[in-house]
Amino acid sequence: MTSTVNETTRHLFATTSYDIISTTAGLTAIVLLVVLLVEKEVLRTSRRTGQVRSLRALDVAILPLLFSFTFVVAMRFAVDVLHFR
Repeated sequence: MTSTVNETTRHLFATTSYDIISTTAGLTAIVLLVVLLVEKEVLRTSRRTGQVRSLRALDVAILPLLFSFTFVVAMRFAVDVLHFR
């Protein structure tokens, strides 16, 4: 057992179905992505100083969420449509 993945986490993933885990991760990624994209648009339309740094900081948060959202959608497509397991 490592310090990053404890026994509780292993038990959670061992007893929870794939559908529940991927749906939860997908919904979390979607909600966070939408919130950050809306915040980016609000900042982009505002006229305050330091806006460029704020937009770059949001890009740093948006990009990994976009990748994780794409990964979850691709995996759901592979499992549900292509029946790939």
